[in-house]
Amino acid sequence: MALDCILLIDNVPVVDLLELVDSVRVEQSLSEPARFSVRLVAELDELVRDYPLLVDPRLRPGAVVSVIVDDGVGQQACLVRGPIDRHQIHFESGNVGSWLEVSGGDRRMEMARAHRTVAWSGRDSDIVGAILAGYGLVPDVAQTTRLHSDLSQTQNQSGSDLDFLNRLARRNGFHFWISYRTAGLAVVEVGNFKPSPPRPDVPAAPAVIDPFGPSLSINVGDRSEQTMLSLDIDVDFDRPVLSSGLRVLEGVNEATPAVVPAPPNLPLGARPIASFVSGVMREVFLTTAGDPGELTTRAQAALSEAEWFVQARARTTRFALEGRVLQPHMVVPIKGLGLRYRGDYFVTGVSHTLDVNGHSMDLTLARNALGV
Repeated sequence: MALDCILLIDNVPVVDLLELVDSVRVEQSLSEPARFSVRLVAELDELVRDYPLLVDPRLRPGAVVSVIVDDGVGQQACLVRGPIDRHQIHFESGNVGSWLEVSGGDRRMEMARAHRTVAWSGRDSDIVGAILAGYGLVPDVAQTTRLHSDLSQTQNQSGSDLDFLNRLARRNGFHFWISYRTAGLAVVEVGNFKPSPPRPDVPAAPAVIDPFGPSLSINVGDRSEQTMLSLDIDVDFDRPVLSSGLRVLEGVNEATPAVVPAPPNLPLGARPIASFVSGVMREVFLTTAGDPGELTTRAQAALSEAEWFVQARARTTRFALEGRVLQPHMVVPIKGLGLRYRGDYFVTGVSHTLDVNGHSMDLTLARNALGV
């Protein structure tokens, strides 16, 4: 039985191969390349004494695989698109149970292959746009303010494009990831370089809130109304909530103290981490040779990373969500956790499994505030 998804290879549907697919797994996270694995039944052709699937040219290394699923009525979501980079084969005695598994990752895998040494000038956002253009990605880049030049300080790359983009993203408190726009069987790849969730201090298009979007619930009403079987939450109250630093002035050989703002993200609840600290607040201390704006940018990035002090894990299915799909960078409400823990959670990772049992999703979530 074919799985409930569309499988494209080099932008072409492969209905015959989909009939042989036993399972599809897609691993998504905030900033790491998304990975996919497709396991297909490999049958022995008794006439030629060979396995035709193992030499099918469509499954060659480098072939571009797209996994598309329905996401509600009249919508589609591409979970991953990228080249095959690995084969795994299992042979079972008796010609029943043999399989071929092809796996690969999104285009960020290509960005990690070559080493480059470049002294970049301009704003970080301009640098990112230039790199994305080299891979044919549609840019969705939030504008940064600090200008690098040969007369002051360049942004020096010595490594892969992926490492460099991730370093620039972390330095600004952003994320770099690839998302997809679908129209029928056409998939457009978008290179995102921006805060996630959106931050009020960074000019960017506002997040589109879907009033009919998916939500998670447990212990609400009868079993038919629950979308999760269990949820685990881990809360770490000992994280930095303040930042300070020294700006080294090379021209006069002195250091100037500087104070930078509190965590920059909008809280997903009434009580951010600082409201739970009863003693000395943990502080992150930074030193920079740049201008005041450089110190502020780095401090905001450090606090933006640290303020997600609530971590959670859950499992749901597309059936339980009435056909909707969750992906990283989404904000999803959770009901049934009591006054303190219910509310909006940020999706940081999704492990999708598609097989004969349906489409399950193992979730990792985060929150930077709690309720009462």
